[in-house]
Amino acid sequence: PPASNTGGRTGAEQRDVHSVKKTNYVMVNGRLKEIILRQGHKTAAHIDTLTFTLTKDVFIDHETQIDDAHPENVRNLAEKISETLHTIFGFGIYEQKNGINGYKYSFVMGTDSVKYGVAAFGGLNQRDSIMIHLYGDGLTAALDGWEKRLYSWFSAFAPFAKITRCDLAHDFFNGEYTPDQAYTDWQAGGYDNRHMRPRARMHGYDWLDDQRTGKTFYIGTPTSSRMVRIYDKGCEQGDKSSPWVRFELQIRNRDYIIPHDILINAGGYLTASYPV
Repeated sequence: PPASNTGGRTGAEQRDVHSVKKTNYVMVNGRLKEIILRQGHKTAAHIDTLTFTLTKDVFIDHETQIDDAHPENVRNLAEKISETLHTIFGFGIYEQKNGINGYKYSFVMGTDSVKYGVAAFGGLNQRDSIMIHLYGDGLTAALDGWEKRLYSWFSAFAPFAKITRCDLAHDFFNGEYTPDQAYTDWQAGGYDNRHMRPRARMHGYDWLDDQRTGKTFYIGTPTSSRMVRIYDKGCEQGDKSSPWVRFELQIRNRDYIIPHDILINAGGYLTASYPV
C-alpha cells in the first residue's frame, strides 16, 4: 500500500497509532518533488527527533565488561540493542562507526544513503550508559505505532530510561501559521513563561527582502530547555511558492524531566507548552 495509507486497521491498532506517514508535494525547478513525512494521528503533533539513555543492564549483565579487551561483549551488546530497535521501530543497527559524545563505540542505523539514528555506549565516564538518538528520517521510516511500542517497552524493561531530547512538530501545509505571526505573538506575550519573555531571533534574508528563500523565527536559545523553530518548510525544500510552514518545539532535559508519556501524548505537550 502507499506510504500514506492509514486504512484497514482494527480499533485496537488505531488506538496504538499516534502518528502516520503522509505524502506531501512541492515544486522544485518545474518538477514535482515527493516528500514522505509524519503527521500526528488524532493528536496535534508528531515526534521528529528523539534521544534517550538507559543502562547496559537492560540488555546484559551489569558486570559484563565492555571494552577492547572483550570485543565479543561489544558485539553481543550491539546485537541485543539492534534486535530491540528492530522490534520497536522496524530497523536495527547498520554498521559500526567511531565513538561520539564521549562514548567509545557508536553504531548507525539506516542505509547507505539515509541515516536513521545512532546507538552509542562504552567509555570510562559514561557509567555503563547507552544513548539512542533517532533522526527525523528514522522516525519517518519507522513502522506505525512505534511510539506505543517504545512506551510499553520502557514500562516493562527500562522504567528508568531518560528521554534527554524530544522534538515535537506540527505542519501547517497551507500556511495557517507563519513566522511573521509567531513574531507578532511573541511580542504580544504568547510565548511568555512565568511572566518572562524568552529571547528570540530572526533568521533568513526574507525578513528584509521577501524573495521567498525562507524565514525562520526562533524562540529560546540553543542552551534553553525549550526552543521553538517556526520556519518556511516548503522554501527549505526548494519551492518558493509553497505556503508550507513547520512549527517545531525542541525539549531538552536540562531543567525538565521529560516523562515517557510524551511518546503517546505529543500533541498535548506541544499545545500546552506556551500560551499561544
